Amino acid sequence: MNQEIITRRLTLIKYLADLGFEQSRKPNLVAGFSILHLHDAIEMFLKLLSEMKNKKSPQSFMDYWDLFPDLTLKEAMRSLNKRRVSLKHHGQMPNQDGIEESRVFTKEFFDQNTFTQFDIQFSEISLLDLLKFENTKHYLKKAKSFLDTEHFQKSIEQSAFAFDELIEEYKISKVGKYKKDPFSISVRVSNPINPYSLTGDNKTSKEFGAITKGFNENVKALEKTIQLIALGINYRKFVKFNVLTPEFYRQSDGVYRTVRERDDIIANYENAEFCLNFVIESGIGLQEVDFEIAQLMNGKRQ
Repeated sequence: MNQEIITRRLTLIKYLADLGFEQSRKPNLVAGFSILHLHDAIEMFLKLLSEMKNKKSPQSFMDYWDLFPDLTLKEAMRSLNKRRVSLKHHGQMPNQDGIEESRVFTKEFFDQNTFTQFDIQFSEISLLDLLKFENTKHYLKKAKSFLDTEHFQKSIEQSAFAFDELIEEYKISKVGKYKKDPFSISVRVSNPINPYSLTGDNKTSKEFGAITKGFNENVKALEKTIQLIALGINYRKFVKFNVLTPEFYRQSDGVYRTVRERDDIIANYENAEFCLNFVIESGIGLQEVDFEIAQLMNGKRQ
């Protein structure tokens, strides 16, 4: 089997497993369904292994350990399989201990078996390969590098730049012939009073100027919020992401500058990883129902 195909399928497996890991940490009722994601990810792994080894996939989940005796954690996977059957076929939700155990042993299964079977560390499989946004990937790779070297603040900063690039790249691909932004919903309001038409000082004009400036800033913030929701970005996660990331701006030459370093947030592995995964998840979500505007036009008008 082609190595590129194997790598891509392992990436999809990791994506599914990560969904299960994340869901398992939610409130108990929702967390229970993580069992289905975790079991499906392992089953996809086993089917891929069968294809690569040119073996026929067995009917029973547990028979894979007979087909491949060097697979580890057989009894732990038997417990996971029982929880999946109880949930899917009998409507019995797993308890918190069962959910926690399933998450831990699923991660152990992938950590132990991915390298022995596919000669690659599971932790090295990057979901970045699923993204098509090149500028976004550039900053995410830097964020991942800083994360791996425990420069957590720098990693968070690069993830912030990556998210900004992601939104811009996506919006640019939807701009038509006349450069109209289809996601723009606001019109800028200008000061209705011309200061040169006034006698004396221009206090009235300044007051109206302050009002219109505040109005425009508020509408711009509202527009950004609506755009993110319209794009399908998980807004509650974005709020956390926004709290963790620093204030920055992009220069006319495209270079990002951080206004100030954040010393009021906890820059640790967990938060840096959250920021990185949030951008990747958002990018994958934007690709799920995507289109190029040029493909919708006949060339006569846009």
